[in-house]
Amino acid sequence: MRGRARATATVGALVIAMLLTGCGTEDPVAQDLESAKRAAQQQQEAIVALLPQELIASLEQPDTGVLMACESEGSAQWTGRATVVLSELPDLEATLASIAAAFEERGFAARWDQTISGEPRVQLLGADGDSYLVSPWAEEMSIGVASASPCFPLADDEHPGLVV
Repeated sequence: MRGRARATATVGALVIAMLLTGCGTEDPVAQDLESAKRAAQQQQEAIVALLPQELIASLEQPDTGVLMACESEGSAQWTGRATVVLSELPDLEATLASIAAAFEERGFAARWDQTISGEPRVQLLGADGDSYLVSPWAEEMSIGVASASPCFPLADDEHPGLVV
């Protein structure tokens, strides 16, 4: 149950951060749900690949997420998450700084703040409106990656709030 609460808090924090910062782009960028989801999950995997691999005990990357409305009517983002359980905690500040630097080299903006328990976290903002919130959970020896894909046009059977 604790993991579910953590996942809900992580996705909730990403949604709040996105509402405060905006989607980044108003017009749809991805072609469809599948391409948007694939793009977001590939970025999650790129973030996980930058963690100290010898410390990764397990990775959970659910295939389902929730559609969230974009500013442009008839478009949405796929939101998902990945949770990395660690065998021991690395230097969190240095690890997040390394991830932020790697993504900044790829054109992402990095915004820093803290988790509710005071740990550093970083939000990576892509030029296409995609966003990735990397949050450590020291008490649970894990790092969560909440993601929001680039916007894409909704199909007739898709709508914001849909779990896909």
